[in-house]
Amino acid sequence: MRSIQFVGLGLCLASAIAAGPANAVTWPANIVGTYAGLANSADIEIIITSQASAAPCSAITGSLVDTDQNITNPIAGYYCPKSGALAFTRSDPTSGQTFQVYTGSFEATAKKQSNKLAGAFGEYGDASNLGLYPFFVNN
Repeated sequence: MRSIQFVGLGLCLASAIAAGPANAVTWPANIVGTYAGLANSADIEIIITSQASAAPCSAITGSLVDTDQNITNPIAGYYCPKSGALAFTRSDPTSGQTFQVYTGSFEATAKKQSNKLAGAFGEYGDASNLGLYPFFVNN
């Protein structure tokens, strides 16, 4: 009888330890910063310069730099810290016309790790390149 009690107690403790703290791995609360990587086959930097404090999702603004062509475009969108979801538009700085839409998700990570963002973007401005393409960046 005593060994059954110890086994039962051991199973309870093991399941509690396996569950771990609820907040050990999370999405980043603040994403302001510079992220470098690839969009399709182009080297890019996504620079988030502002993030509002609204909940559950917050407005973000910044710029996207195509470092291969040395072109900088404004971006505006949103980020949801409770899910890691992000979406933004990339616009022409002169006309203000949107020509790409990015959607992605941050990877949930333990604290002190780099933030990784991956997703896809749709090209709408260049008729010869219409389509959906991958992107990946980290900081």
